[in-house]
Amino acid sequence: MSIEFHDVSFTYWQAEEPALQHITLEIPAGQFVAITGPTGAGKSTFLQMLNGLIPHHIPGRMEGEVLVNGVSTRELSVAQLSRQVGLVFEDPDSQIVSLTVEDDVAFGPSNLGWSAEEIRRHARQALEQTRLLGFEGRNPFTLSGGEKQSLAMAGILAMRPQVLALDEPTSMLDPIGRARIVSILKALAAETNTTILVVEQNPELIIELADRVLLFDGGRVIRDGTPQEVYSDVEALQQVGAKLPPMVETFWELRRRGLWQEALPFTVEQAVAALKPRIRSGYAQNSNTLSPPSADGAIVEVREVEHRYGDEVQALQSVSARFRRGETTAIVGQNGSGKSTLAFHLVGILQPTNPQGRVIVDGLDVRTTPLRELIRHINYVFQNPDDQLFQETAELEIEYGLKQLGIPADERRRRLEWALELFGLHDYAHNAPKSLRRGLRTRIAVASVVAMQPEVLVVDEPTTGLDRRESLEIMQTLQGLAESGTTIIFITHEMDLVAQFAQRVLVMHAGKILRQGAPTQIFADLPVLQQASLSQPDIYSLAAALGWGDLSALRTPADLAERIAQLM
Repeated sequence: MSIEFHDVSFTYWQAEEPALQHITLEIPAGQFVAITGPTGAGKSTFLQMLNGLIPHHIPGRMEGEVLVNGVSTRELSVAQLSRQVGLVFEDPDSQIVSLTVEDDVAFGPSNLGWSAEEIRRHARQALEQTRLLGFEGRNPFTLSGGEKQSLAMAGILAMRPQVLALDEPTSMLDPIGRARIVSILKALAAETNTTILVVEQNPELIIELADRVLLFDGGRVIRDGTPQEVYSDVEALQQVGAKLPPMVETFWELRRRGLWQEALPFTVEQAVAALKPRIRSGYAQNSNTLSPPSADGAIVEVREVEHRYGDEVQALQSVSARFRRGETTAIVGQNGSGKSTLAFHLVGILQPTNPQGRVIVDGLDVRTTPLRELIRHINYVFQNPDDQLFQETAELEIEYGLKQLGIPADERRRRLEWALELFGLHDYAHNAPKSLRRGLRTRIAVASVVAMQPEVLVVDEPTTGLDRRESLEIMQTLQGLAESGTTIIFITHEMDLVAQFAQRVLVMHAGKILRQGAPTQIFADLPVLQQASLSQPDIYSLAAALGWGDLSALRTPADLAERIAQLM
């Protein structure tokens, strides 16, 4: 089924600027298209035009025509279009409507007028396609993030659409969840003639999956080509703040230094083949001689903490850890490994279910310290900013916690101005937070907690749903706080951010701390990475393939380029 955009523009109701501007393109049947670019570029708006949410349900002014299989979306209802175009939203919870997996998958087909036999057959086929057979009786809300995303896809696939559109389907997933979604999409592309459109920020996934890439910025398509063509245009990608493949970023730095004129490699294998004949060997020191940062001066101590949800799930098993004052620690591991459960214990949201378990923050026992006192010492930012934003303006949101702490008016105003400046929010101080894009909502959520100036800040997945530029801005702000003495503990699935910003890493698996140490130690320990289902960043994979033992000070592609330059 083909899709055509003919000079399409769209402006949301009460918005000053159009979200899409003069889009003209055609997508033939069976093509796999990746859509990328900064947040607020118009990517989600583009998808919402495919199934008629725009113009039929989302208010605004639309110009031009969108044709699905030759018919204008203006002439078809959303119900009619849903038979042809399936849309999977970024948050799978927003599409779960039933109490069992089987009923949830059958919900869509049951609204299409099919027979009971057809509904069962298509639902079973969708469950098989998404690797969910055996989950039929499960409550959807007990599934992992990857399984929920698979369920959202199954509910759409059961309706047999000819076009499948997915909005950031891997943004909340660990490597296992991402691999699951990639496997499903690969199979669909290989075995059916489904037209697939995916909004995605991860260039490695785009290169692996897509036939074509649309690079959006400011509501326009500024690049349209194969993954190799688009990701070779480094200047355009850097201009809009899109993430580069690590090998492309490394060799672009070499080109900038006048040391590389050939084509830019996209994978570690291509980089190894290109480099080995051109560099001399070196850096043989064994990284295992490095010692993890000392835990002396710990501000947070976790002592033999266990936690059980009900009678079935042992979420934490005798976890002990120490966090130093002013240190930045990343907690990593697959979904369900216990990361968020541990974080909830640090801030008193959960308590140990074993009597000897203790969490001590700055000398205070979390179990017995009143919450009002505890949040002066340690506080928490949720993964989804919408879970904590409820005030009418960003300014009121940031002030709310300060008022609850009884901070005097003059000091509240000083802290408010400081937080607005720190997070670049002055221009949005009087905006309703939930009317703003994801990156700004995240900044407001973090700012509202930072303004209370806790000594320890725990941040759960601070870069989920953000583009590369916004991710770096958030992490660099947290790094600045750490340099000023705040202890930062962040949970993430993004290993490149761990490499760049963490001083220490806790690897969790099955409710236990599997290993802890400096990032270079963790990323050199392939058995631990494999057991925890974590991926080694490409810069470390290339260093290992080149026989380098000393990985110290290797944090970014620029660091890798510096080492390569020394050996050329």
